[in-house]
Amino acid sequence: ALPASAGGTILFESGAERLEKQVPSTGSWDVYKQQSFGTIKLKKGIHHFAARSQGKINGALIDLKSIRLIRIIE
Repeated sequence: ALPASAGGTILFESGAERLEKQVPSTGSWDVYKQQSFGTIKLKKGIHHFAARSQGKINGALIDLKSIRLIRIIE
């Protein structure tokens, strides 16, 4: 996101699990950066996963290229 649009909060959720993160600026719409947004614990099975704005959007929230879920075995 451009600096003028940055600062919005993205919400990731699956069932009761929620993760909120402020979206940083990359300086340009042509620049993508890989970033870890945190951890959501999921039990074994099928889940519905959503990513959406948490609050008002100032111009744009994020130019999201992909979401990658990584299994962490404890």
